[in-house]
Amino acid sequence: MVFVAALMVPWGIQDASAATKKTTAKATTKKPKVTISKAAAKKKQAAQLISLAQNRTQRAKVVKARAKAASRVNALKSSDRKVSQSLNALTTDLRLQNAALGAARNSVSDAEAELADAQAAEANTRKELDALGGKRLQAALDAYIRPLSGDLSAYLNADGLDTASIQQTYIDVASRNRADVVDRLRALREDLTSERKRAQKADKVARRRRGTAAARLADLTSTKAKTEAFANDVENRLEAALAESASLSSLDKTLAAKIAAQQDDLARQLAAARRNGAKYTGGAAIRIGNVSVGSTHGIVVAASIRGKLAVLLDAAQQDGIYLSGGGYRSSSAQVALRAAHCGGGNYGIYQAPASSCRPPTARPGQSMHERGLAVDFTQNGGTLTRGSSGYRWMRANAGRYGFINLPSEPWHWSTNGR
Repeated sequence: MVFVAALMVPWGIQDASAATKKTTAKATTKKPKVTISKAAAKKKQAAQLISLAQNRTQRAKVVKARAKAASRVNALKSSDRKVSQSLNALTTDLRLQNAALGAARNSVSDAEAELADAQAAEANTRKELDALGGKRLQAALDAYIRPLSGDLSAYLNADGLDTASIQQTYIDVASRNRADVVDRLRALREDLTSERKRAQKADKVARRRRGTAAARLADLTSTKAKTEAFANDVENRLEAALAESASLSSLDKTLAAKIAAQQDDLARQLAAARRNGAKYTGGAAIRIGNVSVGSTHGIVVAASIRGKLAVLLDAAQQDGIYLSGGGYRSSSAQVALRAAHCGGGNYGIYQAPASSCRPPTARPGQSMHERGLAVDFTQNGGTLTRGSSGYRWMRANAGRYGFINLPSEPWHWSTNGR
């Protein structure tokens, strides 16, 4: 048995040694971890924040440039696509300005909270310093006069202590009290200096941030004014187009639906502009009473232009151009549509912006058709297009009869071009 045990010991030692070598080898071949110092991490984070701020600033400059160009677009005469792009650019700028003002105001609140905290800390430290200052001169006397208690009192009352020892003990206590007061005064003065510096720094930061917030508010006010003016022009354009779509519905349903769909996109963009602060300042409601009308060549118009329209249609026929179309449209039909799409009541029918209705619907009285002073011309069963012979004839001759074209709608001719 002893022989077996003796034989087992070396093998155990050998196994342990091998395991140790294996572990050491693994530890030796293991790759060292790469650590980043806190200073390097902070530097990297600061660089990332600076890069982000620069990107935001650059983006804001681009948006502002686009918005400036957009504000010069004529919303009443430009194409739907260009008007849509301009409105989107202005709305984006308005949204960014709102966000910038909100961030600036939050920053001001933070700075003012820091300033108030620093001022309160300074006031408290000064109050404590003033209270402690009066105790400094009395510290030694108070320590001598005040009855001692606890272990020290028992020690002083013990037998065998002479008067000199007692006085020395009192002096020691007074000295310690005086030293404590002095140390506390020194610490309070240091705190006061620190708090005063913090308050001064916080005051400077608050003033700077208030200035930034004021600048952001000025930018927002300017952007809001530009966006509101443009949005109201777009609203007028939208309303005119919707009114035209309603008038066309009996002549060319496909074209009427196309116009309505285009204006629906603009209405959604207008709603976005309103949500970001571009208020609606539309004109007064228009109510049209009874219109005296007459008919010629199957087209009903205001009696005041019936004769001119008849002469125009006859002249066109002599040149081989046979025109028809739609003229007067009663406001009652538009009132019914507004009640259904915009809500009843005086505001819903006559005052609410067209873009707020579902689907968007023009206010009564916005169309020249409701006055009987406009005609949507057709030729061979379809509305006039710019490539048609009827449009070319109208462009060359209509002015002599008092009819002016709305450039965006080749079929639409009225006494004032609207």
